[in-house]
Amino acid sequence: MKKLFLFVLILNLLVSCGTEVNPYFGYKSIGYNKKLSKATWRSYNTEQKSGEWIKKDLVWVYIVSFNKSGNIIEASSYDENSKLKSVEKLVYLKDERVKSSFYNADGELTGERIFELESKNRYNYKDLNKEDTLSGYVIFSNNYEKESRLSQEYKFDSERAILEYESLTEGKSRYQKFYDEDQKLVYETRNEFLEFNTHGDWIKAMRFDEGEDGSEEHLIIREFEYLD
Repeated sequence: MKKLFLFVLILNLLVSCGTEVNPYFGYKSIGYNKKLSKATWRSYNTEQKSGEWIKKDLVWVYIVSFNKSGNIIEASSYDENSKLKSVEKLVYLKDERVKSSFYNADGELTGERIFELESKNRYNYKDLNKEDTLSGYVIFSNNYEKESRLSQEYKFDSERAILEYESLTEGKSRYQKFYDEDQKLVYETRNEFLEFNTHGDWIKAMRFDEGEDGSEEHLIIREFEYLD
């Protein structure tokens, strides 16, 4: 389940844009209230003592870098020993497409993907090794006045999987739900936010994972470097 969570985290953080914040892939849609240059996520095993969640062993680290517009340009994942596992880099094209390139810890290219904006609320994406074959698409809806965000992703592989991701503004629970080809719910992760900084961004949360392999609980700590 840890690998699945990291994959979805990376996928939901993919960005496209030029000089302005993208309505789906920008920092606000990801869940930050202020433009930033870097965000570091750390996940820990945890246990509850006297009503408080205690930080134990490190499980993984995830570091995201942003451009001056507030859109992600790089995302790196690390293991429990803070050793680099993979890197994803984003290149923004003039025709509103974004090229996503994946690398392993040795810097070898492992895959590439192109996102194309089909309409104001839909992106199609293709794996470049599959030529013109559609790999999947994302439908999204952001309504900041009503403090809500919603996206649904449909991914086509040898086994078709459907991901539904629903997110409300910080301070309220966030859900990620995974469905199989029969639209049966097979995995769900839920966040409960515990602590916020002065900008209103959460810096501590509990994540509860439930799926076919059982359930897990992790304490998530976030650190930020904001743009002036």
